[in-house]
Amino acid sequence: MGLLTVACAAPDGRNLPAAEDFESLSAQFAAPSKEYGSAPLFVWNKVVTPERIDEAMADLKDKGFGGVFVHPRPGMVTQYLDDNWFSLFRHTMEKGRELDMNVWIYDENSYPSGFAGGHVNEAMPESYDEGVALKYLRAGVLPDTVDRFFCCLRREGDAFTDITAEAVSRRGEKGDYYLFYKAYNPTSPWYSGFSYVDLMHEGVADKFIELTLDGYKKVVGEEFGGTVPGWFTDEPQIVVTDRESIRWTPDLFDAFRARWGYDLEPNLVSLWEEVGPWRQVRHNYRDVLMNLFLDRYIKVCHDYCERNNLVFTGHFWEHGWPDMGHNPDNMAMYAWQQMPGIDLLYNKFDVESPNAHFGNVRSVKEVNSAANQMGRVRKLSESYGGGGWDMTLRDFKRQGDWEYALGVNFMNQHIAPLSIAGARKYDYPPAFTPHSPWWEYYRELNLHFARLSLALSSGGQYNDVLVLEPTTSIWMYYTYNAPRPNRWRTMGEEFQAFITALERHQVEFDLGSENILLNHGSVKGDRFVVGKRAYGTVVLPAQMENVDAATFDLLERFAAKGGRIIAYGTPQYVDGARSAEAEAFFADPAKVTRADAGEPIDYSLFATPEIAFDVPEGNYLFHHRRRMDDGQLLFLANSSLTRPVRGTVTLQGRQAALLDTRTGEIRGYEAQREGDRLTIAYDLHPAGSLLLYVFDEEREGLAPAPVRRVLTAVPAAGGLTAKPDAPNVMTIDFCDLELDGKVYPDLNSYDAAKLAYQHHGFKAGNPWSTSVQFRDHTVRRDTFTMGGFKASYRFTVTPGVDRSRLQAVVEQPELYRVTLNGVELKALPDKHWIDPEMRFMPLGDAVRTGENVLTMECSPMRVLAEIEPIYILGDFRLEPAAKGWNIVAPGDFAAGSWKAQGWPCYPGKVTYAREFDVAEKAPYYEVALGEWKGTVCEVLVNGRSAGIVYAEPYTVDVTEWIVTGRNRVEVKVVGSNYNLMGPLHAAHFKRITPAFWRGVKEYPSGKDYVQQDYGLMGDFTLAAGR
Repeated sequence: MGLLTVACAAPDGRNLPAAEDFESLSAQFAAPSKEYGSAPLFVWNKVVTPERIDEAMADLKDKGFGGVFVHPRPGMVTQYLDDNWFSLFRHTMEKGRELDMNVWIYDENSYPSGFAGGHVNEAMPESYDEGVALKYLRAGVLPDTVDRFFCCLRREGDAFTDITAEAVSRRGEKGDYYLFYKAYNPTSPWYSGFSYVDLMHEGVADKFIELTLDGYKKVVGEEFGGTVPGWFTDEPQIVVTDRESIRWTPDLFDAFRARWGYDLEPNLVSLWEEVGPWRQVRHNYRDVLMNLFLDRYIKVCHDYCERNNLVFTGHFWEHGWPDMGHNPDNMAMYAWQQMPGIDLLYNKFDVESPNAHFGNVRSVKEVNSAANQMGRVRKLSESYGGGGWDMTLRDFKRQGDWEYALGVNFMNQHIAPLSIAGARKYDYPPAFTPHSPWWEYYRELNLHFARLSLALSSGGQYNDVLVLEPTTSIWMYYTYNAPRPNRWRTMGEEFQAFITALERHQVEFDLGSENILLNHGSVKGDRFVVGKRAYGTVVLPAQMENVDAATFDLLERFAAKGGRIIAYGTPQYVDGARSAEAEAFFADPAKVTRADAGEPIDYSLFATPEIAFDVPEGNYLFHHRRRMDDGQLLFLANSSLTRPVRGTVTLQGRQAALLDTRTGEIRGYEAQREGDRLTIAYDLHPAGSLLLYVFDEEREGLAPAPVRRVLTAVPAAGGLTAKPDAPNVMTIDFCDLELDGKVYPDLNSYDAAKLAYQHHGFKAGNPWSTSVQFRDHTVRRDTFTMGGFKASYRFTVTPGVDRSRLQAVVEQPELYRVTLNGVELKALPDKHWIDPEMRFMPLGDAVRTGENVLTMECSPMRVLAEIEPIYILGDFRLEPAAKGWNIVAPGDFAAGSWKAQGWPCYPGKVTYAREFDVAEKAPYYEVALGEWKGTVCEVLVNGRSAGIVYAEPYTVDVTEWIVTGRNRVEVKVVGSNYNLMGPLHAAHFKRITPAFWRGVKEYPSGKDYVQQDYGLMGDFTLAAGR
């Protein structure tokens, strides 16, 4: 099993299990403490005030969150890192302490981490202005300008000579020359007008920490390790922005020489071309980059946290693998985080691509394996970003269950923004805030993940198989400018397929990083030890062409002790250099078990007596098993949206219990026992999951397993009624823009905003979308005395519509003079719609039958004036017009598609109701839903909420609320902001980025808008059970 002693530390991300036995776990299970609650990215993206902080924090607490990560993000008007900023963070910490919530530091103004929103650049120019890359020109004659080049090589055949020292004196000489020059990261509004910094430059990490973390330490340092557990880093990286260059830092050549004992300069061309000892050079070069990044940035952050009782968490660019540009070895980085983490964006389930997010087995296995080996219990996942406004609670559960089954146990939702006004609504939705229609129902799902976090932070996961990653082998083939397909990408795809197949066949394994082996590997008896874990089998995948010298030494010693090595290939290189010794070792059947990579995987090689699954092929079942002092925890998750998965699992034990993550209850679970082994049957619905405790010995006192009831339908007393809970709405996302007398007709609101800002000197367009504000450099430009714009939105009202109740919703109306058909409109005081910036404006007598024009006039220009869609609300239906929709008279509402009934933009709820007569009350009643489409459903009985439905089986136990006599049962289907806010003109394939709102060239008919079909498509029933 490979159990090793694990040291103890704080439960906030170090290495103390939440519980070691059933008694301690069950005592906490119903109501886990804040450490196990989710903690979203609490996005500050507008004007931040203590009042807005208090309101948001109280709401998050009410929805079951255990903490927040304070995350500045584009759109933030409040200045970053000034005294007011730190005062606001102090206020948040105090509010968190009052509410019993943790408040984490997010270390950057947006991302990637390291430049401190431009403050590092300002304070330390050498952090970016000494060059970060090398490029070359190839010349047949040394030019007169040769003195401008950084390094000069002369090529003769495949040999290169460094002639830099005498290049000036040889001007005009003919030959084959490679002339290298330094390149720089470009400046960008995203980096506050600076460029990204060089994280391998000595001193950059210290300056970054001085400007950020030390500032937080001054105001909340007494709570470091308490209410402020740690800091989140977001994608620090050493990428080059130009694929024709290679990454460089000022002392790279010295570091390379010190590490490998030869000069990189005459071998530079090997980093582009397959000349000279190119495999060795590329491997050695990437190794140096990795260690410079580790030593000068990652370890500096780790050490600061160790000194200050903080947890270093967050994530890197792990989903880029096997592209080594951002980061040469993901797992090497995780080893230096007290709570390693990953980023799982989007809602697209992809088990094939090594660059996928949700579905990427390698990505989650890397972080979980490194945590196992380093003795870290907690593992974070930033989840759901870019999944879209249309993500459902079922989607949230499905993705979260999948990542938890692979090892994650701290849910970090992307994002909980203060505002979605302006461009903020396009910032990788969904939003975990009241902006989302499903928000009031989210607490139940949050508690599901809190209970899972607690359980899967208990005991320990001990896998017996170690699969080495072929990262250093890929180094030998990696070039920045490689076209696709290429060797290193193919290697990555093949390895991804291999380990995904293992995982889907329920093989229990960890991944191994050669850098972690270098620092933490050893051999003890016949066990291959990596830090806190010990393995009986080491697997070398077919893509493993290289092993580092330290790895080779460990494998030789492991084989000598009788350890089992399974090799799907024959590594021929050590540290990138050809090695006859390695080739002979891996070809020796006495030392290595050979497996044929060209044949189907023989899964019996990985069989263990501890657990065995009987499960059909082609399933999407994933599992996670943890050892406790008195038994085992087993979590199963079905990641298919369409197929149930049924089977059995056999493992050591004498009794099983169900830990119900939805209710917090624990009760017995049926199992077949034979000696000291249990066979447990499972039947998981699509997106279903199951958490079990398997006891080593029989246990008394468990509540009995649920009774299987015979259900009988209760006849309905009347027909089904349907009624929307709120007025209908129409999105108008095109306008006519007037600038200095010139009219640009039918512009999408994004393009209108971009053009208006560019017209007033903002070259990149809307600064609240494209930029990170440095100090107050954006808001202080709000000194316009002239200029401005008019944005006119057109809509048509047909006869029969009650015009008296029509309202417009306009964002930030105080910035404009708003008129309808020439009549000035006023916003209702102290009343807003979805966001505080979205204000109601009654249209009154100004609206007319026929065409109407609502104009927003901004004069002079204001820096906060973002042109956005407007919304018309009232009692009406929509019919597609040549452009958008027309507003037409309302009609009766019924079951079925909201779109088909003229409600295509509606984001809210529709209540479906019918009545049932109960003559004599039965012991049990449930409501079952037929086909429906929405984000979540709420079931009410006699006016009282009985529960919610979001995943199969679509049933709710309503026994408590049924009475003898007439009962009214209501089902509220909840929509989403997708049909309201989009993207409305692009099929997104469940991968939403701000780009999907851009590039809309024509104003389409409403029938061509891309929208979801919500509604109760079938019916619901009430059944009695006995």
